[in-house]
Amino acid sequence: MKNKIIDKLKPLINWLKSIRRNSKIFVYLIFVGIATVLWFLNKLNNTYSAEIVYPVEYSNEPKDQKILNILQPNIILKITAPGYTLLRYQMQTTSKPIDFDLKKGNITKKSANTHYILTREYKTKVAEQLPSDVKLESIEPDTLFFRFTKIISVKKKVTPVYNLTFEQQHRLKEKPFCSPDSVIVTGPKIILDTLKTVYTQPISIKKVNKTTKRNVSIKEINEITTKPKRVVVNIKVEQYTEAEITVPVKIINVPDSINLISFTDSVNVKGIVGLSSYDLLTADDFQVVLDYNNINPNISREGKISLIKHPSFFNFTNLNPEKVEFLIEKQ
Repeated sequence: MKNKIIDKLKPLINWLKSIRRNSKIFVYLIFVGIATVLWFLNKLNNTYSAEIVYPVEYSNEPKDQKILNILQPNIILKITAPGYTLLRYQMQTTSKPIDFDLKKGNITKKSANTHYILTREYKTKVAEQLPSDVKLESIEPDTLFFRFTKIISVKKKVTPVYNLTFEQQHRLKEKPFCSPDSVIVTGPKIILDTLKTVYTQPISIKKVNKTTKRNVSIKEINEITTKPKRVVVNIKVEQYTEAEITVPVKIINVPDSINLISFTDSVNVKGIVGLSSYDLLTADDFQVVLDYNNINPNISREGKISLIKHPSFFNFTNLNPEKVEFLIEKQ
């Protein structure tokens, strides 16, 4: 390994030996090097104009408001300084940030939600953080803008998110709901004004066969907090059975000039109902109609009937029959 390194350095060693043999070249290179160093040092004493990037930070953000725009992390300082000072800045890795105080009185209101700071008003403060041989000419940008929105608290409805499968002949008795049904939401007004509801984290339950409850957290929203952070989702389940009830057919929208006669007075309405509601079914809660506006006597003497009213706990499946024969008589 050592021999390989020596072999690689041989060209350089031979070149240095050749320079030493020729003393005039060797002396010349030394003087060139000294002259270059002296020229560089002389140039560093000159004054130059430059731009340096300087970090900033912001303090005393109003507690009842939220800044919407992205805050500028740096400003540009236009300065004049000796070359050696600029060189030192180039080699410097960190600088103490300049603080912009956002408390009331330090920023100017432009509109309802927009305020600004003129950076020139901080010129003296910024200059004090610079070395004495650095002259601060100007600061860019000349204006820093801040878009504020109020932080408010409002009550919002909680909507459960769920994925349920049921055991055979079981179903939801009613739509799942949360307890409490609303929570206090705190955040920027501009966001909450368009927020209609908050959602729970998803619930997934398989083969449900009884009423159950789940304690779940509210789904997080950026810049929004909720109180409480968790709610109880109530999932009411019941067994169901098929039901059939006989309902009279009502004829509607018949012109005064004619008489429409149906050959079927009543039909069977079929559907699914929970066992707890089965005994509540009565024909009075249903309405089946033959609508004159939906028939064409020139084509057919059969009309399709429709179920237009039924109890909310009854899941309609079909009518038997679905069509009835009719007769039209002129008055």
